[in-house]
Amino acid sequence: MLHLLLTHLSLAVLAAAQAPAAGPPPVVLVRLDGPLDEAWASMLRRAGERAAALDAEALVLELDTPGGEVELMKRLGDRLDAIGRERRTIAFVDSRALSAGSYLAMACQEIWLAPAATIGAATPIALGPGGVPLPLEEDVAEKNLSAFRAVFRGWAEQHGRDPAIAEAFVDNRIELQRVSVRGEIRIVNREEYEELLQRGESPSFLDLISPAGKLLTLTTREALDYGFADGVAAGREELLAALGWTERPLVVIEANWSERLVRFLGGWSWLLMLAAAFFLVVSFQMPGLGAPEAAAVLCIALFLFHGWLVGLAEWTEVLLVAGGLALLAVEVFLVPGTLAAGLAGGLLLFGGLLLAMQDFVLPRGPIESGVLVENLIRILLLLLLVPFAGIFLVRRLARSRAGSFLATAPSSDFAGPITAASGESALPGAGARGRALTPLRPAGRVEIDGEPYDALCAGEYLPAGAAVTVTGRRGASLLVAPAPETLP
Repeated sequence: MLHLLLTHLSLAVLAAAQAPAAGPPPVVLVRLDGPLDEAWASMLRRAGERAAALDAEALVLELDTPGGEVELMKRLGDRLDAIGRERRTIAFVDSRALSAGSYLAMACQEIWLAPAATIGAATPIALGPGGVPLPLEEDVAEKNLSAFRAVFRGWAEQHGRDPAIAEAFVDNRIELQRVSVRGEIRIVNREEYEELLQRGESPSFLDLISPAGKLLTLTTREALDYGFADGVAAGREELLAALGWTERPLVVIEANWSERLVRFLGGWSWLLMLAAAFFLVVSFQMPGLGAPEAAAVLCIALFLFHGWLVGLAEWTEVLLVAGGLALLAVEVFLVPGTLAAGLAGGLLLFGGLLLAMQDFVLPRGPIESGVLVENLIRILLLLLLVPFAGIFLVRRLARSRAGSFLATAPSSDFAGPITAASGESALPGAGARGRALTPLRPAGRVEIDGEPYDALCAGEYLPAGAAVTVTGRRGASLLVAPAPETLP
């Protein structure tokens, strides 16, 4: 009997501990300010998880942004839409929600604005590395614009806002005016106005909302007048009071250490790719145990770590990149000159890095197609520019002491680089013959009379084991050329 009593008492205590605390459900708030940031994806994910764990009443998104990248905009909008299926979502624009920022505001179920806030101006622009605008062909630009009009219109229709205003945010060719038709006030574009006239209606012009040739940006008063905003509040406290949530617990999501790291790396991610490609070119030209290989691996690791933190890079991308690097290492160190391993490794590396820049494999719709095109342009620019820069620098570097260090191979017992003990005077003279210990592209190591030396090949690429003849010296390195016949 006592045993049963203790059992029931333990179950009651456990149930009480697991039961949610009494009182009204909390409100989760996350503030996003500045240009769209990769860290925002993580912050929104955490905000959604926290709201679900606490069974929050709503998620409030405080916005102050001039916009940002299309691919990130789409991911953030999808995240807000997913949260909105479970609970109320409210965007509070306390200053501006322009370009992609207006997209995020429209992805929420309600939009509240501060008295001097603005929202709109969201035409798409293709950007290359470093944020440089990329020119697009007219049909491609029109396709992107049409896709943007469709998604903005879709958000407006989903949340009961005027779709014509949403489209005018994107397309400056749209002219909007407010008219009165039989006492009903409507917002119509030029085509819809002409249709009214053709049907025999006599619309009375009230005011011009957006002239042709100018993107639409709404002030707080205009957004309220046109029914595009749900309310106005001077700040966070006034917003919570207007919604009747003054007594609700407020859970504020702030950036953690990993998200701050993402913010730091995000602006340099394309430079990490640029540096990695450059160091790979240098390592092909100057193979050996040296800085180029280590620097390339470090840059790629940082790039993948950044992608993993923001949810772009998964184990698939990591394995592709690792496999590509392994095949490139085989090409450089084991079977140089065959090109098969290098080509396969390059393709795997290319695919892994491309997938780590986007959250899809094959594009679905014009927006993702545009993202894929932008990513391909970035990578192709790297492939075109980096080899020339790398080869040029290698040619200059090979003539310096630093070049000799970068091309140095380890000793047989891995005790460190081998150098001539007696300095330059101990170097073999012109005409001495030997063989290549490492590939010469153009720098590497040669063996002459049983002694290893740093060397530069003045001719074509030479594989390891090739016969060489000393033609001179440059600093602490020998200048060699292919020998007329193979050594025994």
